[in-house]
Amino acid sequence: LSFATLHLGIIHSLVQSVPRSSRNLAQGIYAAASSGLAMTVMTWVAGAAYARLGSETYLLMVAVSLVALACVLALRRISPTTPAQVAA
Repeated sequence: LSFATLHLGIIHSLVQSVPRSSRNLAQGIYAAASSGLAMTVMTWVAGAAYARLGSETYLLMVAVSLVALACVLALRRISPTTPAQVAA
C-alpha cells in the first residue's frame, strides 16, 4: 500500500508540475532514481547495517523514514499550487 500511495502521489505531482511535452522524461527519471539508484543504495546500506547491528537495523530504517517525512513536509511548503502550463 505504501508503494502504491507514493507512486500515485508522484505521478499526480508530475502531471501537475511538468509540462505535457516533458512528462515521459520526468517519469523515466523518477523510475530510474527510485527503483534503480535509491533501492540499490538502500539495499546495500541495509545489508551492511544488518551485518553490524542485527535486528537494531530497524532503528536505522526508522531514521531514514523520518528524514523522508521531513523532506516531504519541506517539499510540500515549496510545491507549486497551480498546474503547469500544458503545451498545445
